[in-house]
Amino acid sequence: MDEQTKKSVDIQNRILDNIMEVQFEKTLEELTSDGSFEKMIREKHFAKGVPITYQDSKDPNKVITEYPNGKKVVKYV
Repeated sequence: MDEQTKKSVDIQNRILDNIMEVQFEKTLEELTSDGSFEKMIREKHFAKGVPITYQDSKDPNKVITEYPNGKKVVKYV
């Protein structure tokens, strides 16, 4: 592949990566807008006895782990 073709492919790949990232963010926002997605994830994990861990949306240094038995652990990273 010649140099010009490599540059063109690289530019196209960066554009596609950007488009995919934007679409992915929109999809996640739509999934999480009503809380049903989080509820489904929580139910599926807890049914298997697996805890869930997530970052607090208001405090990025706060990490919360919830266990099926109701225990909640908050850590700051």
